[in-house]
Amino acid sequence: MSSLDRVYVAENQKVDEQSKRLKELNLLIKKSYEDKLKGNITEDQFKELSIEWQQERDLLSIEIKESTEVSKSIYKNIDLIIKFCNQIPDIYQCNIRRKAVAS
Repeated sequence: MSSLDRVYVAENQKVDEQSKRLKELNLLIKKSYEDKLKGNITEDQFKELSIEWQQERDLLSIEIKESTEVSKSIYKNIDLIIKFCNQIPDIYQCNIRRKAVAS
């Protein structure tokens, strides 16, 4: 596995973990609301918990979006670099032919 592949796998694992946590937070918020309606927790407890979870959820959403955008941009640029590098032998050969014709 190349270094680039390892970075790609690590980044995807991070986003997967963040996505799982995001789902957990949504479930916690929903369950705490149900607990509030059932009288299992007070209104103040619900507010405190939901504010904390919503803040974490909002941060995770931003991090996931940014990671995804950065990853796409990085891999697009890497792809362009690889394509250019693959063309270098052809460019080099073309320059050699030009010099030979000019001589």
